[in-house]
Amino acid sequence: MTYCHWDDAPRCDLHCYEARDGSYVIHVRGLIRPRPLPPVDTSSARARRDSTQLRWIAECDPANQPAPMGLPFAGELLTYPTLHAMRDQIGVLCGLGYHVPASVLEGIDIELTDYRLSTISEEIVG
Repeated sequence: MTYCHWDDAPRCDLHCYEARDGSYVIHVRGLIRPRPLPPVDTSSARARRDSTQLRWIAECDPANQPAPMGLPFAGELLTYPTLHAMRDQIGVLCGLGYHVPASVLEGIDIELTDYRLSTISEEIVG
């Protein structure tokens, strides 16, 4: 399951997901552009063509080339054994200046709460 991805709006500096082996992974953005690239409009063929061309122009703009983030953990791959541990690290990364939509943290908190409640229910019933 993916919790957030680079392209999430408005901006996300992390790619966080549950790996196949059950661990939780954070890819920390290493480079950032001074201005975000415009999105590709898929509402029609013409819109897609025009917006793809605008995106390409923005990618080639010498003043908008990616530069190092300049923050601790930039470009690193972090792995955690539990969702709770990953959630804690996302909080640390936010404190260091990385951008993560609030909805990502809220979603993880809801999932953690649901897990705790199901564990308590199993203990009571079992």
